[in-house]
Amino acid sequence: MDEKSKPIITSLPTSVEISENNQAKTLLHTIDAVDGETLTCELHSVLPFSNDTVFEVKEASTPGKYGIYYVYIPRNKSLDYDSVVRYDVSVTCTDGRQPSDEGHLMFYVIKNIPPEFTDLPREEILPQQSTSSDFTIPIVVTDADTATTSLSYAINCEPSASCPFSRTTSGQISTIAEFDYDNLFYVGFATSFRFV
Repeated sequence: MDEKSKPIITSLPTSVEISENNQAKTLLHTIDAVDGETLTCELHSVLPFSNDTVFEVKEASTPGKYGIYYVYIPRNKSLDYDSVVRYDVSVTCTDGRQPSDEGHLMFYVIKNIPPEFTDLPREEILPQQSTSSDFTIPIVVTDADTATTSLSYAINCEPSASCPFSRTTSGQISTIAEFDYDNLFYVGFATSFRFV
């Protein structure tokens, strides 16, 4: 076999950015290679070395195409910008004969920026006898990482057993019980609520 029939990886960019809180099992890049024969691509090395599996090369949904995936095994761990800011990933593609082609790709970890409430803390005044249909407020959040992550919301109410509020998946807060000024034992006999 002469050098002209060697597989050639044609699609690897110099570098790719990956968010620190990127979801596992994400396809980061599809490998293109030319040879005229059936190719097999695999992960050759990852630097810095780790006992954890951070990246994986496997066949993509299109037969004969391979992709570089972010997997991070074990699943209870993730990328950490403060520990490793850059990964050097080496990939090889072969048609089952030598020589194979090897390509390098740098993955730069982008530090996660936590979401930020833009309208809290604030107070809301509820009229007496308010019901769930009377009171719904949106909560405004800005997040620089929305391209790679999704937001989830939780509400912490004290005392939790008598919390009159619920929250939606989009972050709105609404009442789930009728308010009676004479019986607001869970808010200290007040109709003003402070959200923080």
